[in-house]
Amino acid sequence: MKVEPLMLNRDDEILKMEVFVLKKMQKSKHVCRLFGAGRTSSFNYMIMSLLGKNLSDLRYMMPSKRFTTSTSLRLGKQGLK
Repeated sequence: MKVEPLMLNRDDEILKMEVFVLKKMQKSKHVCRLFGAGRTSSFNYMIMSLLGKNLSDLRYMMPSKRFTTSTSLRLGKQGLK
């Protein structure tokens, strides 16, 4: 589950854009499944499947705290399938 407090300026609500993108990419085998999304009086939320560790955690596990160029390109390629 991912939660975001409601913003005064709706243009600042990132989760809304994430939900839009995930809905468009649901046929990709490299994208988590979106089970639902919504809004309460104080926050936006979405419920999705877990695929493993997130990329940020994996990147920080690297000795240089960065992915190699090769890894970055492969991640991008998988994301576009």
